[in-house]
Amino acid sequence: GESCTSPETIGEGYHLLSLVGHAPSGASTCSSAADPAHYFRYVATASGTLSVSTCTTTTAAIGGYAVDTALSVHSACPADQTTELDCNELSVLCLEGFRPQPWLSTTVTQGQEILIRVSARAEGQLGPIELHVQ
Repeated sequence: GESCTSPETIGEGYHLLSLVGHAPSGASTCSSAADPAHYFRYVATASGTLSVSTCTTTTAAIGGYAVDTALSVHSACPADQTTELDCNELSVLCLEGFRPQPWLSTTVTQGQEILIRVSARAEGQLGPIELHVQ
């Protein structure tokens, strides 16, 4: 979803998104409040480690460059530094037969609701982006 209060509910696996047309919202220690963002709601199916990563689909890469994404996980709204559990920023291309290693991990308990915020620099390319949750 386009706001913290109306996130898209997802489970484990791969999820495609684009930030085109998204307004800036939220913030994290690794991204600006001026960056467009998309929000996901994930409910932990078991206690353990939630691992998340993003990559730019190769068809979207301009000149071989990946979307500069910032990925953060939050305990609740507002999705900002006060509710942030972890954050990381990285630009990675999705290559056929290869997906990046998780680059953000946080400990969760079964039934815990986590907000995942995916953002990208407003002046850069905005997608499509692939989110991987495991």
